[in-house]
Amino acid sequence: MSVRQLHRLFEDEDTAVGEMVRTPRLAGGRRDLADPALSHLSIGAVAARWGILDSAKFGRIFRAAHGLSPREYRARRGHCGAHRRNCVR
Repeated sequence: MSVRQLHRLFEDEDTAVGEMVRTPRLAGGRRDLADPALSHLSIGAVAARWGILDSAKFGRIFRAAHGLSPREYRARRGHCGAHRRNCVR
């Protein structure tokens, strides 16, 4: 299936294809950032687990969706990782 065909399937929907893909990825990333068992993972590794290979892009879309950077979100949840390298100082 071509990208154009995929977008054509969603023409009558209220949600764009990109948003349908991005929403569950961000939700998964948010859960992982809040999970103390995954605090050893870098934010880039969390993003990659959810198919977002550019950590800067993950940071931008995460902030747009949640009002905080991934680092700020993780720090507020109290799960900053080994040696607190992922915490906001």
